[in-house]
Amino acid sequence: TPGAVGAEGLGLTEALELAIDAENSAILYYDALATTSTGDAAAFFERMGKEEEGHAAAIRALLDGAGA
Repeated sequence: TPGAVGAEGLGLTEALELAIDAENSAILYYDALATTSTGDAAAFFERMGKEEEGHAAAIRALLDGAGA
């Protein structure tokens, strides 16, 4: 989890990169759940994965704006 890394002293770029890593991990998690589920559960996990993809894209945009 991001809190376990010791976020104190991180610069903006490092914090955003850490956040992208967390989002990518969540995407993989939900994709795995969607693959092993059926019906409404699979659809739910697919939606959650798409949400995480949106979060990662938003953070990447912030990272690009931060000059990284």
